[in-house]
Amino acid sequence: MTFFIGVDLHKTQFTVHVRTEEESESLDQIRQYPTTPDGYAEFLARISRYKATGSDVKIGVESTGNTRFFKNQVEKERAEVRVINTLKFKVINESAKKTDKHDASTISEFLSKDMLPESYLCGKETENIRRLLKSRERLVRSTVGQKNEIHALLVSLGIPDELRSLQSKKAIVLNDF
Repeated sequence: MTFFIGVDLHKTQFTVHVRTEEESESLDQIRQYPTTPDGYAEFLARISRYKATGSDVKIGVESTGNTRFFKNQVEKERAEVRVINTLKFKVINESAKKTDKHDASTISEFLSKDMLPESYLCGKETENIRRLLKSRERLVRSTVGQKNEIHALLVSLGIPDELRSLQSKKAIVLNDF
């Protein structure tokens, strides 16, 4: 037997809907867990019980800020985790009935039919490099913005200024007034 688990993941809690592959045996179990060590432990114990019966466990979860952590925790129990590409999964984004329980149920249903668009989740090292580059980009943009404001202020006060005057320590000292 296979257990299909839809997860609607948020910052402080996640909602879980479980269904099985047999149509006659619909579990329709919905539970909520906090995103705390105890909450994860309780959810992982549940997965472990399913696995102990010799069943497969497949989990579908939307891509959010804490999906990587969730995926790493769940894969410790050897469950298959599919990260959903939310840009291609319009069923949830455009749903009129937008509740955590409904979203988790929809995810488990589409997972059971193998109809979830997956998102690529890069490795930890690649993710760290991406975050570092993004931080550097924000820092550079901020620095350029500050320099542009200083140039605009100097020009508005009638103080002559060259665009390169704030680029080096030597230029800043020479233009010191």
